Amino acid sequence: MKKILLTITLVAMLCTQALAESSVWKVQKGDSVLFLGGTFHLLHPSDFPLPPEFEKAYKASELLVFETDIGKSKEAAAQQKLMAKAMYADGSTIDKYLSLKTYKSLNAYCAANGIPLESLKHFKPSIIAVTIAAV
Repeated sequence: MKKILLTITLVAMLCTQALAESSVWKVQKGDSVLFLGGTFHLLHPSDFPLPPEFEKAYKASELLVFETDIGKSKEAAAQQKLMAKAMYADGSTIDKYLSLKTYKSLNAYCAANGIPLESLKHFKPSIIAVTIAAV
């Protein structure tokens, strides 16, 4: 039990420290260096410019790799694939997977922010979260 508590405490402390310093991490082993930028999927105009650590990492890099090809994400086939993964394959709705309390909270949030819950009900929680975060 002590080991578990110690592990949880250490992980929490290390995560907090990393998040407090920057959203770009530098990983190094010998002469090899890798910069890892914190992921974000939706940015608002107020999020720009990005923190200076991003520009420093870009300038120090020989190769820049993103988690997705933004150009391809605009293609119909990619959008269809995303929608298939984002929705419940059996046609079920989000209320089947959320507790009544959580569903009521989601409904209240959507109503207060002018988001029609009806348009979101077939999506999985992660897509709903990203969608309402963008509002």
